[in-house]
Amino acid sequence: MNLRDIDVFHAIMTSGGAGAAAALLSTSQPAISRSLAKLEAELGFSLFDRIRGRLVPTREGLLFHAEVKANLVGLDRLKLRAAQIKEVG
Repeated sequence: MNLRDIDVFHAIMTSGGAGAAAALLSTSQPAISRSLAKLEAELGFSLFDRIRGRLVPTREGLLFHAEVKANLVGLDRLKLRAAQIKEVG
């Protein structure tokens, strides 16, 4: 699992779909789909159900997204702290 795949998953969850996530991340929809498939394979469970061409989060996907959001907040804190350290140093 890598941060790019997590970013893709988060972008899908927050934007509502693979196409919107692709636009948000300035990439192609096939690249988004590949990244999502890779992440699901690594996790061993589906994050979305594919219903009539739409991605609908599974229960596992919703639970995993809650953890992703918490960790992204931690990353933002790390970036802020690094900037503070740089200014002091």
